[in-house]
Amino acid sequence: MTTDFLLPKFEKKKLNENGVFVLAQTMNFYSTNSNPEIYQSVLELALKLNPERWCKWVNNDFQILRNHKIKRIYCESCGH
Repeated sequence: MTTDFLLPKFEKKKLNENGVFVLAQTMNFYSTNSNPEIYQSVLELALKLNPERWCKWVNNDFQILRNHKIKRIYCESCGH
């Protein structure tokens, strides 16, 4: 339900930073396989909005790094 509610707002560029992070975290658990391009777009926007918060989140939820594209972004952006 969270993804269904926030995704249209994301597509219309009407989400603030907290909304983008909630969407990214929700998509990480529920819909990365069904929307990989959108998921990556959400992650990239979250990184752009707050790199420090994004790096801490990915570092704490390291299972995200199983995605090779995200791992590359993490290594480049977070200095790891």
